[in-house]
Amino acid sequence: MARRRVRYVLSWLAAFTACSAPPPAEPAIDAAQAVAALVDGLGPTRLCHSDNDCVAGGQRGACSMGTCFGLLTTDSRAVRRALVDRLARSPQVVREAALRRIRPVYNAPTAGIATRVAVLETMGALGRAHPTEADSERLTLRLALSDGDAQVAATARVELASLGDASALPGVTEDLAQGTELLRAEAARGLQGYAGTPQAAEAKALILGALADRSPVVQLAALRACQPWAGEAAVRAALETLVRERAPHLRYEVDNLLATAKIAAKEP
Repeated sequence: MARRRVRYVLSWLAAFTACSAPPPAEPAIDAAQAVAALVDGLGPTRLCHSDNDCVAGGQRGACSMGTCFGLLTTDSRAVRRALVDRLARSPQVVREAALRRIRPVYNAPTAGIATRVAVLETMGALGRAHPTEADSERLTLRLALSDGDAQVAATARVELASLGDASALPGVTEDLAQGTELLRAEAARGLQGYAGTPQAAEAKALILGALADRSPVVQLAALRACQPWAGEAAVRAALETLVRERAPHLRYEVDNLLATAKIAAKEP
């Protein structure tokens, strides 16, 4: 009986010790390797068949034509935006390392238009995903407003607008009225960033006006930019008018947006 009791006590102590032991430490994040995958790409030395072959530091780059690209080395806008989105969801130590890598790139004498645009889009995306970390990004974007290249300056305006920066509103308003089809769509997207700011009413009116744009690309961008105000009766009416009179093919997009707004309104 005594032996049985001793064994019971020992097994109880072992179980208690196992339960109270600290969890195993998280593996250290290799931020330099992660930045290589997301920002610079792993290059032709890493043959790939999919993005899963372009992993380093716990982060996935992008595979294209057998080569692992990063957001500064890809020529594809869609690929770059996917990589920027992955960077925005990465750990803070990776984001900080990435910003240290890309900030000097913007001012480098050899930086071309595509590279400077990529840097600004990355800063805008990181600022939207992590507003409390956006101060340095705002500074770079404001300086870029005076860039000598029209595309770079326009990118700075749109990304600043997406962060709710009042200094970009006049320029984005002009872009929405007079820009190319792509720039008008990007301006509509950026105006969504003014939701919850003193400029919200003006931004909403501009977005609703863009629903009547002659371009279906701009109409779709404006529709999606209505998301913060989709619960308002006037916005719902404008979206229904869009579908009924100009863009019946957007019925699914409108129904999805309104359903999402209804669900959000019921959440505590």
